[in-house]
Amino acid sequence: MVSDILVLHLKGIYYDQIASGQKTVEYRDMTPYWIARITKDKRWVHFYKGYPPKGTPPLLKRIVGITVNAVAEQIEIHLE
Repeated sequence: MVSDILVLHLKGIYYDQIASGQKTVEYRDMTPYWIARITKDKRWVHFYKGYPPKGTPPLLKRIVGITVNAVAEQIEIHLE
């Protein structure tokens, strides 16, 4: 279902780390924009390397948990 998917565009280095499995947590600032997008019932993330040409397939990862780090004021998206 489309509403279960969060779409994120990443710099190449972070995209490559997630694709290799080296990076299993993606962080976003705790702003009203990200709180509204991430706190919904999201189960999957489509990662794009930058803003690729139309038709480029995304990297699909499953979300295993979302936590809020109030000290760092960040939202942590834990990936499988």
